Amino acid sequence: MKLPYRCGDSFALPLGDGRFARSCIVHCEHRVVTIDVAPAAGETPAVLRVSDDALIERRWKPDGRAIAPRAARAENRDWLPSAHAERIVAARYGIAGARDRALRVAEVRDDAPFDANAGVFALATPLSDGRFAALAEAIARRPDTVVRVLAQAMPMLPALLELPLQRLVLALPFGTLPRSQTIRELRVEGQVPLDAVVDAFPSLASLEVSGRGSVDLAPLAHAPLLQTLSLAGVSLRGALPAVSALRLARVTGLRSLDAIALAHVRSLSVEHLHDLARIDALASAEGVEQLELRGLWQFELRDAECTLRLPRLLRAEIDIGGLRKNVELYRRAAWAYPWPFRGYAATVSEDRASPAY
Repeated sequence: MKLPYRCGDSFALPLGDGRFARSCIVHCEHRVVTIDVAPAAGETPAVLRVSDDALIERRWKPDGRAIAPRAARAENRDWLPSAHAERIVAARYGIAGARDRALRVAEVRDDAPFDANAGVFALATPLSDGRFAALAEAIARRPDTVVRVLAQAMPMLPALLELPLQRLVLALPFGTLPRSQTIRELRVEGQVPLDAVVDAFPSLASLEVSGRGSVDLAPLAHAPLLQTLSLAGVSLRGALPAVSALRLARVTGLRSLDAIALAHVRSLSVEHLHDLARIDALASAEGVEQLELRGLWQFELRDAECTLRLPRLLRAEIDIGGLRKNVELYRRAAWAYPWPFRGYAATVSEDRASPAY
């Protein structure tokens, strides 16, 4: 296959806010290129070894100019995915939401050293008074720390929710929950009674549900602060609430996007919804800035062309019926890669690949 680039080609690297950084290919390997990115004010140039997929797919648009590349050594030894490279460059340009943050996970046990600087504390068993006091001190110092509670540690939950904790993961079946005014972000795994969630956490702004079975969405109408909702692997009943960031992955019970309050959505991720028969409602999503359509192989190019007319769309990942159709969309648009979904809407950004959730 003849590659659509060569050493010395320059192109526009999208930053995710409608701006671009002029970049140049300074070295070519097998499906890996070294790129020299024009620096932001006060920053050093970014010289990165990157996969060439964004160039192959025409996401990074060539500007038709060939220049003599300067001698520049890449700052990374192992090549990066092109989406990661975009986020590195965007962070150096000071663009909000662009910086990845991998959270280090530490299991908290009585018989192991305690890492007070971890980003995620995982509780598998109840703790002694001394170890719980150390955990409470760490949470008081950094309330945005994530705490993940497994089934055998459930007796610790009432005491945990008396702390100023803001982010919680419940990896267990539960019924009645202790009430907390401070929890703002929650992930629950398994069969989920959302009425119990809404009653227990009135300050909830972000909810992620990952599990099996049917989920009744009606209680979410009584969660007035909810702005981010992620549903994965469940069957939906009831109306989806109006939120600014919505992710639907491998869910059933949805035949079209008409059920989504698209006028409110800024970030939308629709992944592997094989029951979905229509996506034409996207034409009305004029406020969407980030869009992910992944694994929607049942759709044709004409079904997704409405995305080219969305006035505020800056970041998109389109995966419909075949690579050629996706590339055709990228040729006609100037989209950057999406930020990690939670990083787009949450106060603290994090890489979706992080083991935190």
